[in-house]
Amino acid sequence: MSTAAAPPETTLEQWLLQIESLYAQIEEWAPKRGWATLRDERSYSERRLGEYRAPVLLVHAPQGRVLLEPISPFIVGAQGRIDVSQYPSFDSAAYLVRRDNSWRVRSTNVEATEIPWTEESFISAVKSTLALQ
Repeated sequence: MSTAAAPPETTLEQWLLQIESLYAQIEEWAPKRGWATLRDERSYSERRLGEYRAPVLLVHAPQGRVLLEPISPFIVGAQGRIDVSQYPSFDSAAYLVRRDNSWRVRSTNVEATEIPWTEESFISAVKSTLALQ
């Protein structure tokens, strides 16, 4: 049994595929609510992965805009984190963590509740983040 870490390219490729899959779901769900989406890219630099570009996703709802921004695939107790924040203030009521090969929505409140990633939890995360205005 090998204990060697996966090559950084493999980890980066997996991380980008996980982000892509998540954003594809959001791009399917958002129009059902009358929300538009817009992708962009940001540059990142991590010790384990080096420099790379990853997508960010802006969700345009009538009440405001919410930005989904990847933070890192290297998170204590998780296999990735994506912040969900108001744009342009960057206030946040939730973020996404990847545990056991699935995304979960985690609130930033004192109770720090965590629920499975579904269309309903996505809508809730957007609404709670926009309610911070």
